[in-house]
Amino acid sequence: QAYHSFIEEENYEEALKRAEILCLLNPQSAEFHHKVAYAYLKQLKWEKAIEAEMKTLELDSTYIPALDLLAHAYGALDNWEKTGFYGHQALVLKDKAIPDLEHEIIPIPAPKNGKRIISFSLFGNNSKYIEPAV
Repeated sequence: QAYHSFIEEENYEEALKRAEILCLLNPQSAEFHHKVAYAYLKQLKWEKAIEAEMKTLELDSTYIPALDLLAHAYGALDNWEKTGFYGHQALVLKDKAIPDLEHEIIPIPAPKNGKRIISFSLFGNNSKYIEPAV
């Protein structure tokens, strides 16, 4: 709880300390290692966030929050190849988590001379919203 409180207060140094203690208490927890990486990310310490998150992936290579964070951090470093790699991995795993439909969905035909529109809403220019959309 202290970790989350410090994150909410934007006291990322204290959050980092708490996350490191959690890792010492349970070194096999991917979640706790991810918390370390997230605290670095919030401090805009991209390389440290990446280094910490790689430890998370050593414990669980399918931990989606770690893949999302890596895509975010590499994007901040303008490393689009790795951003795409980790973002794609996250999307593949998220897609696999969606159950198959029991029945095929048949799209309704567009009105004569009409268009079908796919629309997305973005909430500002924060990278956490824009990068996943891209």
